Amino acid sequence: SKFFYLREATWDPQYRPQWKNLNILEFAKNKNRENNYVVKKLAGLGVNDTATEEDLRIAMRTIKMRFVVGLLDEMEESVR
Repeated sequence: SKFFYLREATWDPQYRPQWKNLNILEFAKNKNRENNYVVKKLAGLGVNDTATEEDLRIAMRTIKMRFVVGLLDEMEESVR
């Protein structure tokens, strides 16, 4: 995740050493300005838009209709 990556990636210009002592809940509440980024992208919203419950439903429908999610070891069960 972005949180774990940026607190370790000293080579990245976005490296955040101050996040070393931050826990994931504090990050989610206070530092994650890209709130619901994936939902917004899947629902066709901009990054500065506010995602709603309806946008979540749209994003879930997008995943259901356009993506295959499953386990290779369980191929038959995954694609039925």
